[in-house]
Amino acid sequence: SPAQPSASVGDGWAIQVGSFSSAENALRLRDRMRGQGLPAFVRTVQRASGQMTRVLVGPVDSKVQATELAGDLRKKRLPTTVVRYP
Repeated sequence: SPAQPSASVGDGWAIQVGSFSSAENALRLRDRMRGQGLPAFVRTVQRASGQMTRVLVGPVDSKVQATELAGDLRKKRLPTTVVRYP
């Protein structure tokens, strides 16, 4: 389950680093991110093509923080998409 943002009074931001049709692959990436000290979590979404499991890092309070975090994640060769949280 995702960690709750500290002292958050509104919506925050997260960075999507992957989306998988296989939940097992998503959990593997989440665990790898956590092993690097990143607050990773998964979200399952239903699509017309089937269920997808997204891997996200965060949440953070501001879009500026999210953009900086996305930059750090791109240096690790991860695809990044900044999204609203929750």
